[in-house]
Amino acid sequence: TTGGVPFAISFETALSPFDKDVRLVRVGLAGRKVQKDEKKATNLVFLIDVSGSMQSSAKLPLVKKVISSALNELDPTDTVSLVTYAGKTSVRLSPTVAKNATTILSALNSLKASGSTNGAGGIQLAYQQAEKAFLAGGINHVVLCTDGDFNVGTSNTKALVKLIEEKRKTGITLTVLGFGQGNLNDSMMEAVSNAGDGIYAVIRDAKHAQMYGQNGLLATIQHIAKDVKIQVQWNPQHVRAWRLLGYANRQLTAQQFNDKTADAGEIGSGHKVTAIFEVVMLKGEIPAPEYAPKIVDTAPLSGGVTETLDVLKSDIALVKVRYKLPGAKASDPSKEIQATLPISWQPGDLANASADLRWATGVASMAEVLMGSPFRDKLDLKATRTLLSGSQGADADRIYAWPMIDKALNLLSK
Repeated sequence: TTGGVPFAISFETALSPFDKDVRLVRVGLAGRKVQKDEKKATNLVFLIDVSGSMQSSAKLPLVKKVISSALNELDPTDTVSLVTYAGKTSVRLSPTVAKNATTILSALNSLKASGSTNGAGGIQLAYQQAEKAFLAGGINHVVLCTDGDFNVGTSNTKALVKLIEEKRKTGITLTVLGFGQGNLNDSMMEAVSNAGDGIYAVIRDAKHAQMYGQNGLLATIQHIAKDVKIQVQWNPQHVRAWRLLGYANRQLTAQQFNDKTADAGEIGSGHKVTAIFEVVMLKGEIPAPEYAPKIVDTAPLSGGVTETLDVLKSDIALVKVRYKLPGAKASDPSKEIQATLPISWQPGDLANASADLRWATGVASMAEVLMGSPFRDKLDLKATRTLLSGSQGADADRIYAWPMIDKALNLLSK
């Protein structure tokens, strides 16, 4: 990144292995990694479900692993609080500086799972602790750790989202970590974490818990940009049709893109965002499998709303990214950066593309099969396996994810 811009835009293209007339276009957004000496003072409150259902080895023990791993990444003057909920709510550790790690670990290790889940006021109690140790200009963050039961005082999704949005305005953000399988309410967890300008992550095992505590937690809450909105303009002089893979519930209209007060996503330290488009050029044939949705003839914007195009004749696409710096108000104007994909950029075989594009394409194609997309079926899974198994490299997250993906591919292939 240059000139104080917190992230960079990149493109990569390749020919699709699934459709002869389709090109793959990856639009990437790479965030600047905040160095350790730049880290803001941090005030963390962990709101932990300790009801009986959390007894599993894949639940409360992993919560403890995340927190104990994260302690090693905190500055001595950062603060940690522990609030629990089960049959009742309780402050198990009031704000305590990280240099008193022995005290924090003692309180953490004393937690046991038992009883029903009826923690009325749990979320309010967590916010009270966050307010008690509030750091002006620092990071003030609640981390909700649960196996899916949101009985923390406000069980209605809309009411909970409204409460978290109001607290966000005061400078207190929120992340949701899910533990275990089968009972996780994905839609609610995503809605709640979005409202809190945080993320929703599922912790699967001890290795993942340690990785997240060491590398993920602080990186996701140390924002380098907020209200980040991405718009892609396709040039109708070159592009006949396009399709965005994924992000179905995150798309904005052109009006929302232009509205400086519209809430959007945050980008944390070192965060990467990848969007994969399938594009058919003017002379290409649009794939039309059985049950494919009707082709929508709109202005060529990701959002489908007519407005003046800024993309030049010499370019296939123009990407605009609007954002605000952390601490900006809702009424503050957005900053904007742009990047273009020139017509001279010709795609090659996907097999020769970067590991990033091969991995992203493999993940997207697998997701398409899972969701029953008419554009993908089980016959595509062989190519998907080849893409994913050959693009892990030395990436720790990909190496960790591959055994689970491999198992899922085997089940999907049956």
